[in-house]
Amino acid sequence: MSTSIEVTESNSLLNDDKKKTMGGRALGDFLTTSFCFAGVRSSSMLGLFYASSTFNIDLGSASLSAYYWWFSLTCLLISAPMVEWMGSTKALVLSQTTMTLYLLSYMLGCVGSIKDSEDAEWTIVVLGSCIGGFSSGLGWTAQGVYFALSAKQHAEETGVDDSEANDLFAGYWACIYFGGQFALYIIASLLFEFTHFSYFYCYMALTIGAATATSITYFVVKAPDGEAAM
Repeated sequence: MSTSIEVTESNSLLNDDKKKTMGGRALGDFLTTSFCFAGVRSSSMLGLFYASSTFNIDLGSASLSAYYWWFSLTCLLISAPMVEWMGSTKALVLSQTTMTLYLLSYMLGCVGSIKDSEDAEWTIVVLGSCIGGFSSGLGWTAQGVYFALSAKQHAEETGVDDSEANDLFAGYWACIYFGGQFALYIIASLLFEFTHFSYFYCYMALTIGAATATSITYFVVKAPDGEAAM
């Protein structure tokens, strides 16, 4: 009798350890979202870095100003109510979708017929930068809420403490985000240094990458348990 109880307790402990090691749905969705978030954000920052080189100094400065003005406004007044209304997962999808449009505007700004028309170039690039600033402000707020909800769900799925789940997720996120950003910057630098890679094709690649990440987030990732959404 005692041997049977000991075996049962041992199996229970092994199952608990396995759950803590493998995690559950929350961890898988969080890792997927982190890769997509890192890809889209890194692409947007790379676009900002090249803005002044791609366009003339006045347009480059105007695009940066528009981007950060809308980023600040969104963070202060818009993002929190929108995330509360939509839910963090849908807000992330919206953020990544609008960021794709922002990168597309820079790609269009490199098209010869548009560059020949100063009014068209300014309209497309500055409007795109406003969209990008909104996207970035919404995305950071949504990511923070998504992080908290996913870590809480992971703690419930695996039985670990909330603080342990938060530490684990923070480590994964930092590694993926900063590692992905570093890798993208190195690749872009090497392409511009050793090939005839143009800004048009750079923005095209970034736009396609952002669209792909957005599609993955929309079709693959599920909202965390307890997500309050419209």
